[in-house]
Amino acid sequence: WALARMGCSAPSDLMAALLDRVEHEARSFNAQDLASIFWALAKMGHHPKSAVMGALLQRARVLSFSAQALAMILWALAIIGEHPEADWMASLLEQVKREALSFGARDLANTVWACERMGQHLEPDIVEALAEQVEQSILFFNAQELAYTLQALTKLGYVPGSDTVLTLLAHMRHTLPSFNPSALANTLWVLAATGNNPSPDLMDALLKQVGQRLPFFNGQALLNTLCALAIRRQHPGRYLMAALLERLTEFLSIMSTQDLFAAVKAIATIQASVAPFFSEALLEPVCNNFSCCT
Repeated sequence: WALARMGCSAPSDLMAALLDRVEHEARSFNAQDLASIFWALAKMGHHPKSAVMGALLQRARVLSFSAQALAMILWALAIIGEHPEADWMASLLEQVKREALSFGARDLANTVWACERMGQHLEPDIVEALAEQVEQSILFFNAQELAYTLQALTKLGYVPGSDTVLTLLAHMRHTLPSFNPSALANTLWVLAATGNNPSPDLMDALLKQVGQRLPFFNGQALLNTLCALAIRRQHPGRYLMAALLERLTEFLSIMSTQDLFAAVKAIATIQASVAPFFSEALLEPVCNNFSCCT
């Protein structure tokens, strides 16, 4: 934990020795010890060998965790890319449901993000418990956390109420210049997916921020933005649309087939005027992917 906290990168031989010790001592760790180890592994970007991970997960089966520890563990598993067995996850998520009222804003944000990131199916009662706590704690979220949380909850099957969305919009008015690209894209997506329409001046301000931060958008943020505009059937204006398309060409070669087709569908729905060079740049990887699939 101390190494991760200090941002240190441990030599491979030291890391191996530490993790061997962790494996042998796993049965003596308490709940906070385990949460700290998972957090540290995620912070250092280290996925331990299966024996170590197995020992940690086995120990976790018999422990009860606080809300903060549950959020830390789920966040760490999502970052590491670990997908525990279904019964292990079901047991942990039962604890999440029991502890839902104790979750703070950051814990909620990390938990729902992690579940969505891992593609974890949540039973409706767990989604409802988390969503209710989000709504109860909504004034303690900053706007970016709220955008991330609502997007993840929406993908997990929750439809935020109008009061929740109004709170998001109220937060946005004061903090929009601080939004990073992912938060901008997530906000647009949530508003579109839930059928909420911000005022024209707020929508213009959102799109202005998109244009200003566009050089920092990654492929996923671009796709979320295009899909949001497509759901709303809103053309963002000739200059911004051209900039979005130009930025998108930089990611076409690494986009999945599913994302490529989603991008094409979104662009067609928005009814963008696509320049010839972009048509070729876009259609080539699409056609290549299509031919591989047929």
